[in-house]
Amino acid sequence: VVRQAAARGWLVAAPRCGLGQLDCAALADALAARFPIAKDRVLLVGHSMGAMQVIGNASRTPARWAAVAALGGGGSVRASDGLAKLPFFVGVGSRDFALGQARGLDRALRKAGATSTLREYPGVEHLAIVQLALPDVFTFFDATLAARK
Repeated sequence: VVRQAAARGWLVAAPRCGLGQLDCAALADALAARFPIAKDRVLLVGHSMGAMQVIGNASRTPARWAAVAALGGGGSVRASDGLAKLPFFVGVGSRDFALGQARGLDRALRKAGATSTLREYPGVEHLAIVQLALPDVFTFFDATLAARK
């Protein structure tokens, strides 16, 4: 993640919060106070429990994010006009224990009116999904940001 982001001139923040709820909007604001961040180009990506965190943050504050990627996980979706405007990438391996959660997330996002791209990776398990999906995630982010110009 860091190498691909650095090649694009992007800043990466990778907080750890355990089982608690992380306020990504507050984190983005704190980082923007110290670094030159284009607030309309902030992206979220999370794996496993991190996927649940980014989906929760996207549901709570959809207007704050340019795009969201959830890998190997799911999460609860709250439908809103803002969420319907936010593009999502959902990546999961066919051998991932979270396959059902990821498919359910994709269905819930679509039901909420959001654009969701579900990509299932054959033969991939839970931990390997991050490395294998990253090129697709960054391609998705690049295309999303290019469309916003």
